[in-house]
Amino acid sequence: MEQDGLYPIGKACRICGVSARTLRYYEEIGLLLPDHVDEGSGYRSYTASSLRRIQQICSLSADGFSLQEIGQILKVNRLDYLRGRMAEKISAVQETIQTERQRLSSLYHWHALLVEGEWVLAHDGLGVTAKYLPPQQCMSLHSDGYGPDPCTDYMNATKRSGQSPANVLGALYGAYEDYRTRIQGQPHPPVLLGRLYHDNGAELVSFGGFTAVACYHVGDLSTAGETYAAMVSWAEAHRFPLQGSCYERYVLDAYSTPRKEEFVTELLLPVREDVSAFRQAAAFRELEFDVT
Repeated sequence: MEQDGLYPIGKACRICGVSARTLRYYEEIGLLLPDHVDEGSGYRSYTASSLRRIQQICSLSADGFSLQEIGQILKVNRLDYLRGRMAEKISAVQETIQTERQRLSSLYHWHALLVEGEWVLAHDGLGVTAKYLPPQQCMSLHSDGYGPDPCTDYMNATKRSGQSPANVLGALYGAYEDYRTRIQGQPHPPVLLGRLYHDNGAELVSFGGFTAVACYHVGDLSTAGETYAAMVSWAEAHRFPLQGSCYERYVLDAYSTPRKEEFVTELLLPVREDVSAFRQAAAFRELEFDVT
């Protein structure tokens, strides 16, 4: 401690780990005034009490309080007031964490689609196969057909419903009642399905829980009729009775690339067959066994 119990600004800065510029700014906005200003040199000094106040300011700032909020806390100078502001900050931080978790999950799923899409493009679209789609809950929206593509329609409808685009996870699905309309190229807006991070009161529908003939289509969907026709022939050759409906899973679209030749869509033709064994296997995988 210096003479008369005052710490020169340089030493105060070293003790508190702040810069002289910071203390001068605190003085400028009235947050913390120096306890002594030399009349000749203008040199500022601070008491031990002010040093403790500087540390309190730094701690509150590190926990997300604005300087304006800190100024009010220092002005009121009551524990119950500080506790109340702490509770408010905790709620705000919890909300921010939830929002960032939602955004992170959306990024994870989008990144996975990019990996999948690039893999498909690297192998020229791959061929026809069959797969099981596990059941899931999705928000269902009817496309108005006004947008340049179904995904744009879905995003616009999502916003109108009060949902954030970041709340939609992974690929969107376009649902059509009859795959023959897709082979014939007849314009017909699909029902659009998308998984949500939080339902937020949205009306959900069940999707999946069936096997399907599947094939990636590369390029603009205006040429998807040929791919659908090849899938139907493959299904007949492998004795897969088709239900009649179809789904389009948008892996790479205008949200990932402006080049239509890089669009990747997984076409799905649901099959009419017993899938109880698949559902049982999926249920077994979800079980957790306590081996302790």
